[in-house]
Amino acid sequence: MEIQESLKNLTESSTELENIFLYLGECFTKLMKKQNSKSLDKLNDIFSQLDQLNKIQIEKETNFFVDFNSKYSDFYDSLNNSISELNNISSQVSELKDISEEMELIALNAMVISIKSGEQGRAFSKITENLKRLSTMMNNYAQKLIFSEQELLSNITELKNLYEKISTAENNIENISNSVSETIKDMLISSSTSLQEIVNKSQEIYQPIINAMEGLQLQDIIKQSLDQIHLILSQSAQTEATGRQSTVDTEEQLDNLSFEISVFELSSQILNDINQKLLESSNIFKSNWSVVSQILSEVEESRKKYISMFIDSSSENNEKNLIHKLTIAENKYSNMIEEFATYQQSQKTMCVNCKTITKKVLTIHDIFEELEPILAQLHHVRILQEIEVSKNLAISTVKNFVNDMDKLIVSAQDSLEQMDSNVDDFIDKIHNLLKNFTNTINDNTEQMDMLKKQKNSFFDNLANSRLEISYTMHGFAVFPEDFTETCENVSNKLENIEQISKIFNMIIEKYKDLVYIKTSERQKLFDNLNINSWEIKNNKLKDIIKQFTITSHKETAGKIAGFQVEAGHDAGEITFF
Repeated sequence: MEIQESLKNLTESSTELENIFLYLGECFTKLMKKQNSKSLDKLNDIFSQLDQLNKIQIEKETNFFVDFNSKYSDFYDSLNNSISELNNISSQVSELKDISEEMELIALNAMVISIKSGEQGRAFSKITENLKRLSTMMNNYAQKLIFSEQELLSNITELKNLYEKISTAENNIENISNSVSETIKDMLISSSTSLQEIVNKSQEIYQPIINAMEGLQLQDIIKQSLDQIHLILSQSAQTEATGRQSTVDTEEQLDNLSFEISVFELSSQILNDINQKLLESSNIFKSNWSVVSQILSEVEESRKKYISMFIDSSSENNEKNLIHKLTIAENKYSNMIEEFATYQQSQKTMCVNCKTITKKVLTIHDIFEELEPILAQLHHVRILQEIEVSKNLAISTVKNFVNDMDKLIVSAQDSLEQMDSNVDDFIDKIHNLLKNFTNTINDNTEQMDMLKKQKNSFFDNLANSRLEISYTMHGFAVFPEDFTETCENVSNKLENIEQISKIFNMIIEKYKDLVYIKTSERQKLFDNLNINSWEIKNNKLKDIIKQFTITSHKETAGKIAGFQVEAGHDAGEITFF
């Protein structure tokens, strides 16, 4: 009964121990997958996508505005040159107007003199009247030129102001965009760096887990040792039952008692060896698992600090708070959209202004075209004046007026020719300038629309990222969902190993008690037979020992039972038969 009961206790503990080792093996395999939590991977993905999107939109924006500056700077310089040229033409027109006004005055004075000459000055009076009419017409056209040029100058100045407005809007867009980009960049650097520190710390947990797994290496020899105890106990159960029968003779009783004593001594020593290895495994587990627990605690503390710093509503005004940072970036977007509107509206106005300027320039050209025949008529009238003065002594006093008029007409002719040339050059330049600029604006408008669309997309992604970060961070974890739970289960199983070790110690003590009891029973037989020792007659124990797979245990059995064992490998190694 002692062997049967002992076998039962040992079997239960062995089964439990085997289940513990199997469970630990499964846990270690699961833990060593080295996976992050879904929320951690999600957060890293969000940060990575934000960083990529931020770099792309800044790059596209930079390329756009560099192109803008290269295209528009030449136009701006040409526009300033056009204003200077127009100012020069305007000065010449003013001079022409002064000439026409002086001609008009001279003609008026000549008419007064011719009227005073009576009938003799009638012909000259008619000629002078035409001269005055033509001078007045030229003066009116000169006034039209001045007015048209002033309007043109105003339009060009407005165009220049619109350019400067666009340039200001472009700078504002660029500045806001850079500010948003820097906000996001700083946010990502700060949050990603802190997150990476947590990840790096979490990675430290795998080395002590690997080290703890070394405790599983003793599992095989422990199992073999337990199997050997189970072997000798199970095969000894029959001997125990036979030894208690009344028909058994004294020698057989001595054989049975000596066998049982050897079995319990051997089982006790093997179990003691098992317990030492079990405690060795337990110490390996515990020493490394304390490191695992410490790392888990540190990672958890870092996780809480990260949430507090970067996401908690209580830290919304914290400069590192992710939601706060992203909200600021989004608020800046509305300002950027206003600048986009200013930019694009100014572009549209510039196109309209360019058309207006083109019309004004053509108007000026038409005025010059109308001035030329008037000047030709003035030349003709001036010749008639000269003829009339040369043949009519009565009006010889206006000869000086005629000469002055002649000089003015020549001067007007020279001015008109110069202006005509300047205007033609100006018209060609301004026409080509505005044509090219209009094409540039149209191209630029398309590009700006694309950039605006990209900005809208970027800020949509920014808003989505803010929501995703908020959602992800509320369930933020570093390790996979069941990682910590698995670590806690391992810790509990390690405590169970210690409990089994205590049970093994109790069994060892039970074996020692049984050895004492059996030895006492055998001694009584020794006293009755007047002998001091007994050599077992059968080979039952030897046959059992031959099935052992651990050489050291075979040697121990030989020493206990007093027989030689087959030489094998070093103690602790496995020998197969």
